[in-house]
Amino acid sequence: MLKKRAILITALVTIVVAAVAVFLYAARRPAAVPSPHAIVPPSIHYARDPSHPVTAIHLAAVYFVPKDIAASADASWRDTFNHALAELVRFYEFELHGAVAITYTVYPTPIIGEANHHVYDGGDTNRGNPNALAAVSAELGRRLFTPGGDHYDASFVRSVPGTDEALAILYEGVGSIATLRLAAGEQQAPNPLYQHSLIELDGVEWPVFLVSRFFLTTEGYRDYGETVFAHEFAHLFGLDDRFDADGNPTSDDIMGSGRFLPLVNTYLSLEDKRELGLTY
Repeated sequence: MLKKRAILITALVTIVVAAVAVFLYAARRPAAVPSPHAIVPPSIHYARDPSHPVTAIHLAAVYFVPKDIAASADASWRDTFNHALAELVRFYEFELHGAVAITYTVYPTPIIGEANHHVYDGGDTNRGNPNALAAVSAELGRRLFTPGGDHYDASFVRSVPGTDEALAILYEGVGSIATLRLAAGEQQAPNPLYQHSLIELDGVEWPVFLVSRFFLTTEGYRDYGETVFAHEFAHLFGLDDRFDADGNPTSDDIMGSGRFLPLVNTYLSLEDKRELGLTY
């Protein structure tokens, strides 16, 4: 009996001594030093404009339907829109190496236009439908962004310090087009409608891009519709199309011929990245 007790006491003492030794060893270890090779996200700025850095962009996302085709509004528009936005975020998070945090909020219901589709789609739709960009933006500015408007929601159109805001329009009509952000000192864009498509809120101008819902759901565009969506967003950074005067692509990235590839198969060229201040 005494022998068993002695063995038990010896075992307990051994355990206590080991625990104390471990504690003393841990207490004497130096604090962890951050690795000099830790990955730090790079910083970027708007294209050709180092004076305007960008770290975060929030998209206010709206599904807009002309009045005369309200009955044709897509029942699954929300799923379509959310998927395109999520893929856009994923693409630029990878291509810009985490330099910009892109978030979005989708307005909960379709906004039915005050006019019929021919009013928004009037003019030359071959250039992306700049008339729709201007007309729809102006209407949303009045109805959604202005207190007293029939769709005004202060929580939706909030402006967050340190975050650049933009408007993404999923359009039940024709076109894909965006405001082209100009660098400080650059001349006005060739098409003056680009300039008129900025929505101002609390003294801050919100750039806009508009993409037809058909690009995301029609069979003929389904392979690259989300690429078109992400391409138009790139104009908000100030990146221009990589096409010559005859419409021939001058690059194979998302700003050129890569616009017609699935989003997972295209990329942002080093030339474009350099305009944003990146070197890789």
